[in-house]
Amino acid sequence: MTSLAAGVRGHADVDGLWGVAARSKTAAGQRFWAWADQGVVSLGNFLSYLLIARALPPAEFGVYAVLFAVVLVLNTFHAALITFSLSLRGPAIDPTRLGQLTSTALLATAVLSGLLSCLAGVAVWSTGRPGLIPFVVTALVCWQFQETTRTAFFAHFRQLNALPGDVVSYLGQAALLLVLSRRGALTLESAFLAMGVTSAAALGLQAWQLRLPLPSLSHWTDFVRDAASFGTWGVPARIGTLFSMQAFPWMLFYTHGAAVAAVFQALCSALAFSNPVMIGTANLVTATVAGGRGPDRFRVALRHAWHGWAMITPFFAVVALFPAVTLRLLYGSSSTYPQYASLLWLVVVAYACEAIAMQAAAVIGGLGKTRTLFMVQSTGLLIAVTFGLPMAAYGGLNAALIGFVVVQMGRVAYGLWAWSRLWPLEESPPQARWQLAEGAR
Repeated sequence: MTSLAAGVRGHADVDGLWGVAARSKTAAGQRFWAWADQGVVSLGNFLSYLLIARALPPAEFGVYAVLFAVVLVLNTFHAALITFSLSLRGPAIDPTRLGQLTSTALLATAVLSGLLSCLAGVAVWSTGRPGLIPFVVTALVCWQFQETTRTAFFAHFRQLNALPGDVVSYLGQAALLLVLSRRGALTLESAFLAMGVTSAAALGLQAWQLRLPLPSLSHWTDFVRDAASFGTWGVPARIGTLFSMQAFPWMLFYTHGAAVAAVFQALCSALAFSNPVMIGTANLVTATVAGGRGPDRFRVALRHAWHGWAMITPFFAVVALFPAVTLRLLYGSSSTYPQYASLLWLVVVAYACEAIAMQAAAVIGGLGKTRTLFMVQSTGLLIAVTFGLPMAAYGGLNAALIGFVVVQMGRVAYGLWAWSRLWPLEESPPQARWQLAEGAR
C-alpha cells in the first residue's frame, strides 16, 4: 500500500528534484489528484479484468484470478517491508534525501523480489500450470519496482507527477490486452506478459522523472533496520489481509474448481469501481497522519475519509438495487456471471465494510502502529480461518460469500475500536533513523 500526502505541510524547493508540475495545497485539490491517479490505476486494472474475463473460458479465468491473487499477496509483502518505510519516512525528509531513500528502496526491492519470485513459482506450480512461472514472475517483479517509484512521488505530494507513468502502466496494460483480445491472442501467458511490459515501461519513465542517484551502501543499513522494524508486525498484518480477502478464491479453486473461483472473483470485480476512491482516500489519510503534527491532522484525515465514503455510497446502492443489470453490462448478457446476480448484494455489504476498515487501518498505519495494525488484520485472519474458509471449502460459492461478509464485519468492529483509542494522540510522527543519520553526516 502506498501513501499519498494529504496534510498541508510546506515542502520548499521540491521542484529541483521532481521537475516543474502543478501542485494543489488545498485538501480538496489533494483529494482530487489522489483520486485521479488511483482512478487511473483502478480503471486500468478493472478494464484488464473485464477483458480477460470476457476472453477466457471460466475455468481459465479462474486460474488467472488465483494467480493474480498470488501476485497481489506477494506485493503486500513488498509493501510491508519496502514502500511502507518509504511512505512513512518520505514526508519528513527533504527531496535530496528522499531521492537517496528511493534508490535504496529500489535496491531492497531487487533483493526482496528475488525471494518472492521463488514463492510465486511454487504457487504457480501448485495450479498445475508450471509453464506460466516466467510470465507471472515477470509481472510480479516489474510491478514491485514501479510501485516503489510511484510511492516516492506520493511521499512529497506529487500525485500529478506520478500520473503519466501510471497511465502507461495501467491504462497501457488495458490497451495492450484489448489489442490482444481483438486479435484472438489473449491468453494467460500474454496477460501476465502485458502486465510486466507496461510496468517496466512506466518504471523507466518514472525513474527518469525522479533523476534518482545511484543507491549507496552507506544508506543500506538504515533502510534495512527501518524495514525490519516496520515489518516485524507489518508482514504478519499482510498475512492477515491475505486470509480476510485473497484466500477465498484460492479455497474455492482448490476445493470446488477454477470455474467457481472465477465466479467469486467476477462478483468482487463488479465492485472494483470503489477502489480508486477508497485506496486513494486511505493513502491520503495515512500520509496526513504520518506527515502532520498535532490533533489537526486527525480532523483533516477524517474529512478525507468522509468524502471518500460519500462518493462510493450511491454507487453501492445502485449495484445492490440492480445486480443483474450490473453484471450484464460488465460481462455481457451471454456470459455465465449474470445468473449469480442474486448474490451480488453480499459482495456490496463486504465491500462497504472493507471501505470502513481500510480508513481505520490507514490512520493506524500513519501513526506507525504496526502492532495494532497487525491486531486489526489478525481479527480478519482468525474469523477467516475458523469460520469463513471452512464455509467456502464445504459450502461452495454461497457459503464463501457469507464467510467473506462476516470476516469484513469483524475487521470493521475491531478496526473502529482501535481507531477510537488512537485518534486523540497528539504526538509527532517518529523521526526517521534515515533523517538522523543524514544529519549526523
